Amino acid sequence: MKDLYFGFGTYRIRVKNPKYIEALTYALERGIRLVDISTNYAGGDAERAVALALTTRCH
Repeated sequence: MKDLYFGFGTYRIRVKNPKYIEALTYALERGIRLVDISTNYAGGDAERAVALALTTRCH
């Protein structure tokens, strides 16, 4: 059986909604290593949400 790889898409994620940060943190803690981000996603809010999740996870 081949390995399965999953990613986390951040389209429409908003940094103001803690549920998004919790979901991303949950995914990162369980092995997600691919996070799809783009400056087109929510006007840069997706990048801020990823940064917040990574910062929260590191502390």
